[in-house]
Formats: sequence, C-alpha cells, structure tokens
Amino acid sequence: MQTTPVQQAKPSSLAADLRAALQRRIEADRSSLVAFAARYAPDPTGFLAFCALLEIKPKDATTTTGRIPFVLTPIQRAYCAARTPRDVILKPRQVKITSVELARDVWFWLTKPGVAVRVICQSSTDHSMLNELSERVGVILAALRKNAGLVLTFASETRTAWVLPSGGSLKIVEAGASQAAAEKKERGATLHRVHT
Repeated sequence: MQTTPVQQAKPSSLAADLRAALQRRIEADRSSLVAFAARYAPDPTGFLAFCALLEIKPKDATTTTGRIPFVLTPIQRAYCAARTPRDVILKPRQVKITSVELARDVWFWLTKPGVAVRVICQSSTDHSMLNELSERVGVILAALRKNAGLVLTFASETRTAWVLPSGGSLKIVEAGASQAAAEKKERGATLHRVHT
C-alpha cells in the first residue's frame, strides 16, 4: 500500500480562503440585513413590530434572572404616536423613555443604511451610565438574534461601538465635562441620529 504525502495549504492560499469566506459571510449578513430593513423600516408600524422582537433586562434583574419581552407601556405608546423628529423630553423618573429611545436608536441604525447614530450619556468616573447603556444594546442585539434570526457581522466592535460593514455606526459616548473633552467625544462628526 502506498501512502501519499499530506499537502499543506500554502499560507497565502489559506489567507485568501479565509478572506473569501469572510466576504461571503459579510454578503450573506448584508442581504439578511437588507431583508430585515425592508420589513421593519416603515415608521411607525415597522418600529412597533421591531419592538415586539425585543427583550429587556428589568432593573431589579440579576444576571441569573434573565430577560422579559419588551412590551410598550401606555406612556411609551402615546409618545411613539405623537413624537416628532426633534423632541425634547423633560421626563420624570421610570417612565421608560430611555428604553424606547434606545430601541429606536438600534432600529434606526439597522434599517437606514450607512447612518451614524450616537447615544450621549452623562459622564461619571465609574462609567456606570455608559456601562448600563452598553449592556442594554447587547440585550437588544441578542434578542434580535434569538427572535428574528438576525446575525450581524461587524466591521468593528467594542463594548460601546458597533460598526456595520456598510459603514453604519452606533456608538455610546459620555458627554465630556469640558470643551476639550467634548471635542474628543465626536461632537464635530456628521451624525444622523443623536440621543442624549
């Protein structure tokens, strides 16, 4: 019995194969995102259907108690029905406007190709608000994976920033306490949606 030597893939061939596989994955994700956007883009019906896919982590939940479906409250529904593109909300505590607007931030980012969305939160030394909002975006993306089968490939991803291959970006940034700090926080960037 004769044996044949095992041929090893050339490094350049392996790299090319990996690049091709990644490109195929990005194209599949892009077409999936295009179909998702076509289904959920019309406002307000698309946004309300999008919200029905989401889950939230209640404030009193721990990492072991899980998530619950995101069901709009009467206040959130009334706001969605009456909102304009330039609303300023002076809100009392715990009416869940941040929840619905964070959902709208993610919806806008996923259904409008190439947009730049920024969520600007209060600065703090422990970054508690930044961390909380980042976790909430993670919960939204996990719910979309689970309930809509939407698997996203990112051109880049950090704890507080997600960039799609199309260039669309969602970033959470702290406001910055001084003019110099504010300039470092992308205040001069071209933005399509800002949530402060």
